[in-house]
Parts: sequence; structure tokens; C-alpha cells
Amino acid sequence: MVINMERRRFIKTSLTAGFAVAINPLSAASVLADNNKEAILMDNVKCVNCQRCVKACSDLYEVDPNHPYLIVEQHKKDGMLYKKRISCMHCHDAPCVKACPTRTLYKGDNGFTYVNRNTCIGCGYCMKVCPYNIISLYKNRVNKCVGCRELTSRGMLPRCVSACPVRALQFGAREKIIAAGAASTDSLTTKYPRANLYGGSTLGGLGVLLILGDNPEAYGYPEEPTLNLLLRGWKDYLHTGGLFVTAAVAAIGIATFGIARKNYKNEKFSGDGGAKDE
Repeated sequence: MVINMERRRFIKTSLTAGFAVAINPLSAASVLADNNKEAILMDNVKCVNCQRCVKACSDLYEVDPNHPYLIVEQHKKDGMLYKKRISCMHCHDAPCVKACPTRTLYKGDNGFTYVNRNTCIGCGYCMKVCPYNIISLYKNRVNKCVGCRELTSRGMLPRCVSACPVRALQFGAREKIIAAGAASTDSLTTKYPRANLYGGSTLGGLGVLLILGDNPEAYGYPEEPTLNLLLRGWKDYLHTGGLFVTAAVAAIGIATFGIARKNYKNEKFSGDGGAKDE
């Protein structure tokens, strides 16, 4: 009886593993409804670099000063001041979510990329694939903007947005944010001919949209972020190798079931004294 119970557990585990491998790769590609998506809009032209958003974020989450979730930098070029927000961009097609082997990074219903630091193993894959080089590790755990979920889920604004004294930051339904960003950009073109709204379709659409007075590269943003080779290899594994692994595990489970069933019949046959030879 003990042997039979152990076999059943093994069979169950083998089949479960096969289904798990089959399901997990697809979970990273789940589609979010557009009407649920939210976004932050930063007007980099209106920003006065007061650093209140940075301080408010750091105070709320008590982050290490050397490892903040949000940074705002400023540089001057050809007489123009460029303010650059450095934080998670909450990509819809988030490379970090695809690369994370423990689902520490995952997509919320609103399209933001959230963090469960308790499951992080410090592998650093997310750092390597982030197209904006934003993610870092702190105390061997992923370190990035957490999206203020505890605030937004109660109808409140993200801390950085509510702290801005000049309303250079907005938050709301992504469609409305895009419309507001487009209108603001249009109003800037007389003074800033290269003004543009950044992030509308980048990597499936960013959760942090930026009103820029110049080309993205002038601020230090990639115009067309690309996936690095590590993630391409990872995706190849998920889409091709992962399927082979799934098939192999399922085959092992089925074969094990067949062997166990045959052995069970043999044991039962022997226990009953076997067939009588005529």
C-alpha cells in the first residue's frame, strides 16, 4: 500500500509539473484591458526640479537614500534645461516581468508593474533586461518604484503626484492621460518645435508618459527601447524550448503512469496467487 501511495504521488507530481510548465510561460503574456489601465503623466517642461516628488516617495517608503525609487535629474544643453525622471516606466510589455523566474515582478490590473519582494531571490535578471537601466538590487532584493498600489487602490494619487506643487505630474485612466498629454504637447510646439509625448506605444505602452520639449535622446531616453539578448534568449526558451520541456515532462508523467499501472497489476496478480497453469 505504501509503495502504491508513493507511486500515486509521483504520478500526480509529474503531471502537475507538466501542466505548470505549460501554463507559466503564457502567464507573462496576459493581456490587460485598455479601460483598466492607468498612467502617470510627467510634464518635463513644466517641472521645476524642486525634488518634492523624490522626497515624498522616499519618506513614504523609508527607502535608503542611496537606493531611491525615484530620481529627477537636470542638465543644460544649448541654453535649455532638461529635467529627466528616472524611475520604473511600468512598460505594458515589461521585459522584467517576462524574465523574472519567481514572479516577484508582476502586472497589476491597471498595467503597473508591482513587486513582491518576499519572493525575490536576487538573481538580477530583471536588472539585465530593463531597457531603461532602472532596476537595482538592494540587500539582494529587487529595488524599484512600487506603483503606490496601497494608495491608488483606495482612489488616492501616487505619492509623487500628490506632492508636486506645480502640477507637473498627473495620474488617471491611461486614455485620459494620453489625451491630456497630447493636448499639452500641441500647446508647446510654438516654443518647442520638437515637443512630443513619449511612451504612448513604447514597449506596448508605458505606464509613465512624458511630455518632452525635445527629442527623447536629448533627455537621455531611448527613442525605441529594444530587448537585450538575454531576454531574447529567455523568450526563445519560453516559446520553443519551454514547449519541448512541457512535452517531455508530460510524456514522462504519462509513461510513469503506464509503468505504475502495469506494476500495480503485476503486484495484484502476484498477491492473488497468480493464474493456475493448466
